[in-house]
Amino acid sequence: MARGFSEQELTEIRKQLIDEARNQYRTRGFKTGIKDLTDAIGIAPGSFYKFYSSKEELIFTILEEEEVSIKETLFNEFNQVTFTSPEEIASFLIRGIELANGNPFIELMMSPIQMSAISRKVPKELLERHMNRDQFSLEKLLPLKNHPHKETIGSAVRAFFLLTMHKREIGEDEFQNTLHFYANALAHEILREE
Repeated sequence: MARGFSEQELTEIRKQLIDEARNQYRTRGFKTGIKDLTDAIGIAPGSFYKFYSSKEELIFTILEEEEVSIKETLFNEFNQVTFTSPEEIASFLIRGIELANGNPFIELMMSPIQMSAISRKVPKELLERHMNRDQFSLEKLLPLKNHPHKETIGSAVRAFFLLTMHKREIGEDEFQNTLHFYANALAHEILREE
């Protein structure tokens, strides 16, 4: 009779799955399957489901880790900024896009097809928790605490970051100008008093 994994083994296997998935998706792309991952770390394919309900949930976990790293970098770079001018806020937003675009895993995942698959297969409560964390992170840094439309602004900032998925449709030649336009518009709205 097979024995279950100990808590220590569960923690270690989860970490191995994340590391292996990160490496394989960067090198092999989306053709990487659950069996590829489980074979690489030496567990049975069925054991994968003790950790994640789908390959997309694992990808989402990695995306969240990458996003946390980007947010930490942003917070460290902008921790002395008061965010009282539109230029400061727009710079923060543009720097966030630069960091995301410089992250090979996020770039790989930010295709409309891949994001659609993730949003369909990741449990709704995980997506909601992620959005709540995004909102909390924004409110911690930007002057949103008492803004009457802080949830709408949080959604608009998410939409701003999703623009990178539509670079081709926006137009490669105008993409940077479009990002700056939206960053400045968001910055002015964040500072607008009603």
